[in-house]
Amino acid sequence: MRLTNLGMRAFRRGNADSFMALLDNTVCLPFVCRWWREFQQRGILERALVYALTSSRLNNFSMEPATLERLLAVECDRKKLMAGGTKLPGGGPFTVYRGVSGHSAQRRIRGLSWTGSLDVACWFAMRYAETLPDPGVYKATVGRNEIFFFTDDRKECEFVCRPKRYQRVDLAMDEMGMRALWRDET
Repeated sequence: MRLTNLGMRAFRRGNADSFMALLDNTVCLPFVCRWWREFQQRGILERALVYALTSSRLNNFSMEPATLERLLAVECDRKKLMAGGTKLPGGGPFTVYRGVSGHSAQRRIRGLSWTGSLDVACWFAMRYAETLPDPGVYKATVGRNEIFFFTDDRKECEFVCRPKRYQRVDLAMDEMGMRALWRDET
């Protein structure tokens, strides 16, 4: 990937948002994962990861969750990660949901992006229901110490976290579909 002068200037200045905004949002996360040491040396790894994880118009199923978790848990400064997102909506613990569909690698129940909204989780579960089988929603309870960061920039009430335990929410397909529609109207 060739970087423009504008992109190089933003990177040198340590402006993660300006730099990342120049990339197609579907390649931000692979780019940050490939060049994470350079971002870390500039002091912008945390902000770049927050941007990359939350800006893609697609999902991040092509990225290995263990790689992302290592970057978030080991290579990032936890305070900078939390500061890169939105202030948490309270003190916790928090009930979070994850909507998934498909099988094996596509399903990613143990993914990092969870939502505080059951309707949003239903929307994610049903998003590819025509092409991926078995949509479902999972629920977990997480404490502040399990959350890497939170953001509500896209009205998804997104918690980037790794719950230790989770369980499937018993919802019929038509109820998931209706909740997904409700989410679209708000």
